[in-house]
Amino acid sequence: MYRSSRSVAAELSLPMVTAFSSVSVAANVEYHAQGDDIAAFQFDLEYDQSVLSITATIGNAAAAAGKGLTTAVLPNGRLRLLIFGLNQNVIPDWQHS
Repeated sequence: MYRSSRSVAAELSLPMVTAFSSVSVAANVEYHAQGDDIAAFQFDLEYDQSVLSITATIGNAAAAAGKGLTTAVLPNGRLRLLIFGLNQNVIPDWQHS
């Protein structure tokens, strides 16, 4: 089995966002490859559904790589997001616009 000697892996982060009641805000889940070649990934969001309503959309970088977004609400209330495509195109890092 091959193991990389690198200690940093691809990461996802969600910046702090402040919103007021009944106001919609956009927040980007930022993806940083950290040198990894990732063609698909999955992650779960845990949040208070009595306070937030989340509508997920795919970002430009993943869409440009020919990926799609699928979501599912898990029995524990978490939102699972899967970004993938029927190709081996690498998803580039999220870029500030």
